[in-house]
Amino acid sequence: MTPLDVQVSDLDRYTLVTLFGEIDASNSGWFREQLEAAVAGADNAVIVDLQSLAFSDSGGLGVFVVAARMARQRQIPFEIAGTRGRVATVFRLLGMDQALRVRADVQESVRALSLLGEGQL
Repeated sequence: MTPLDVQVSDLDRYTLVTLFGEIDASNSGWFREQLEAAVAGADNAVIVDLQSLAFSDSGGLGVFVVAARMARQRQIPFEIAGTRGRVATVFRLLGMDQALRVRADVQESVRALSLLGEGQL
């Protein structure tokens, strides 16, 4: 498997978590720590950009669910953006695109969060 790289940055007033590579059993525990730390440190919404994520096994998918639950407990929005290829297929087949907020790309997440902040969603 390809290694996983996680980059956390600020995007406007949101925390952007960008993933590169693949999530599998060898790195899903480390990934969970990284994503939980990003959610814990977020002042506002968290957007997870999956555009450069090539693969995620079930362990990785579970991390997204745990992080979304953690964000909900903190009362901050949690968005998944940019699923594509095999990752998008798995999200769709498992119903994760219905259980989590999944947007086409980061820009769509930012637009949706801006509307949410204005009470329009």
